[in-house]
Amino acid sequence: MAELVMIVGATGSGKSYGYKTLDPKASLIISVNESKRPPFKDGSKLWNKENGNFWNMDKANQIIAALKNIPTKFPNVRTIVIDDARHIMEREYLNKALEAG
Repeated sequence: MAELVMIVGATGSGKSYGYKTLDPKASLIISVNESKRPPFKDGSKLWNKENGNFWNMDKANQIIAALKNIPTKFPNVRTIVIDDARHIMEREYLNKALEAG
């Protein structure tokens, strides 16, 4: 059984900083903003592509496909954070803004 938790706050209020306390061996961060890195000292040493626990994805269908594969490919992962999911929603709407019909 999964439990969904949503953290909402103003820019710079510490939402991303919150994953500092997570176990990097049992957690996965999906960052929607490609230039964003963990916002705390030595964060990039714990959370990075080489460790396999920090992914950059910005398309909703890409993230959904990845989430479906996590239980079989990464059975040790117990916590998944989608950092800044708001950007996913914005891109979906902006990509369709000029569609007619």
